[in-house]
Amino acid sequence: MSLLQTIRKALKSKSKSSISLKYKVDDDERLLFAAINEGNFQIARSLVEGKVSVNCKDSSGCTPMIAVCRLLTTKNITNKTADIVKFVTFLIEQNAFLHERDIFGRSALDYSCENDGNDDIRQLFHGAIQQSLHRYL
Repeated sequence: MSLLQTIRKALKSKSKSSISLKYKVDDDERLLFAAINEGNFQIARSLVEGKVSVNCKDSSGCTPMIAVCRLLTTKNITNKTADIVKFVTFLIEQNAFLHERDIFGRSALDYSCENDGNDDIRQLFHGAIQQSLHRYL
């Protein structure tokens, strides 16, 4: 059984009906967020390259970019920061929205700034914002 099938099986067994229908999340989007939370960026990348929107939201209004940046704030990071930076770069290349906010009013940049030692993410965001400004000016 592949890892993707294992994740799908685990999600189906733990699936609960959502109280809020504001952000309806389909199975592939759930897989994307599960892969990100587990630090399996290879599966997450495959899902985004497939058919899952890079700007989808989960039930708490969290986008994949926010989910990745939230990983930086956890004390027990099992992922290497370099892998996180690489995945953030991929999301930016896929035109992920950088200014989206979750239900708590926080953006991906807000979460990444909580971690003092991570200037790489802030520099990526700054570069992406500069590029988008030059495109529209």
